[in-house]
Amino acid sequence: MHSILSLGAFLVALALPHSGYCGTVGDTHAIQTTFLRTHADVARSDIMAIATYGGRYGQVMYQGAGVAAEYYRKFGAVWRDAGTVAPVGFPGKATRYFSVMQNLRANGGSNCANPAFVAEGSG
Repeated sequence: MHSILSLGAFLVALALPHSGYCGTVGDTHAIQTTFLRTHADVARSDIMAIATYGGRYGQVMYQGAGVAAEYYRKFGAVWRDAGTVAPVGFPGKATRYFSVMQNLRANGGSNCANPAFVAEGSG
């Protein structure tokens, strides 16, 4: 019983930094890590949101010189940057899902939001 409680506490602790993201902790963490590794000028607090669709497609919205988005695609177990627009081969349902998430956030929603996000000019 103790090991089950310890495992549960560990999983909750693991999920906390990504509690607002949409997708599994493993996928959103992998996308975040890949994004930050390839964007040395962007801090974790600049990431507005991360969402995944179907376990194979992802999107990061971030604040840089304005608001930008990058798409990701999972190949095997590795998430790779797929560009700043939905690439050819992205399913229409995934593209629509990310578009809906962007629109909700643009209108004040907190869908898939990074709890550590700090808006420019607020800190």
